[in-house]
Amino acid sequence: MIRLTEQKKARLVSFGIATAVLTGFCSFISYFLETNFSYQGEAALKGYGHLLEEDLTKGLFVVISGNLVLSTLITHQFFLLLEREVQVIAYKLLRGAALLILALLLAYLGEKIQEGLSAPLLHHTRLIDITLTWVLRIIGFFQGYWLTKIVCTYSKHSKVSI
Repeated sequence: MIRLTEQKKARLVSFGIATAVLTGFCSFISYFLETNFSYQGEAALKGYGHLLEEDLTKGLFVVISGNLVLSTLITHQFFLLLEREVQVIAYKLLRGAALLILALLLAYLGEKIQEGLSAPLLHHTRLIDITLTWVLRIIGFFQGYWLTKIVCTYSKHSKVSI
């Protein structure tokens, strides 16, 4: 018989909940794309910029919710699979990569702004898509790690058995 500590039980429950939420969220996004965009949301396969061109408000919802929720949950699950010492090392390495990506993104945005945005911002859906996607993925990374730390800390100090 396998004995699990309270912390491992909390991590297992958190992983299961995150998996269920991830599955439900993917189903919801798929349904949302099918019902709110032409050709059952086929434009999403070409890139989020095409969704933004088709319907800006609904496209922004898909871009923001999709990138933020998915990256948060996947990062949370990734860190739950690691032991505490390995989590810290992985976080430090990935944090450096995330900040490098953010710096490159800001350089790209600076270059595009330097070139000048001649048309209204709505005609720059590719720029909006790239910016939102990477900023939200980086935020999701930090949120996922924060969520993992909360689960591990709570389970360590909790008086409630799971």
